[in-house]
Amino acid sequence: VGLKIINMILIPKLLYGCETWTGMSKRQLCKLEKIQKDVLTKLFALPRTTPLFGLLFESGMLPIEYKIKIRKLVYWHKILNFDETRLVKTIYNEQKRMGLKDCWYSEICNISSELSIHLSEIEISNLKEKEWLEIINEKVIEKMNSVNKSEQRTKLRLIKKSSFGFKDYLKDNKL
Repeated sequence: VGLKIINMILIPKLLYGCETWTGMSKRQLCKLEKIQKDVLTKLFALPRTTPLFGLLFESGMLPIEYKIKIRKLVYWHKILNFDETRLVKTIYNEQKRMGLKDCWYSEICNISSELSIHLSEIEISNLKEKEWLEIINEKVIEKMNSVNKSEQRTKLRLIKKSSFGFKDYLKDNKL
């Protein structure tokens, strides 16, 4: 129940309008992640020193950073399917045409590259929203699992053979 409340109420409120955010600083992202960590440590009654990555990995929750990326990619699909006369579509096309570096279009290009999404705009726009979301979620989970296998995560060696997702032992009436 607690995770459902977090995912249905807290996260949407924290990320309201994030589809349009650009140039988010590490500091701003850290503040959002701190809120996520504080809520999860209280929900699971764990010490504040519990690593965020471990909390997220065990609960199957995505980091705020990836939730934002997913929302931006979903919005990209919507923009690609908008009529050419819509203002947001005009702005998108202008950013693309001008090749600006610090804009929404460049962020989408970076996100799709980071997640190894190699589809053209036409291919993306031809997908149904549900199909597009499935592709995004698959790529994000692949990314999360690859981060888990990284040698940089030496403190998480004990869970290396596991995969990202909600763990059965967490199922009880409190969560």
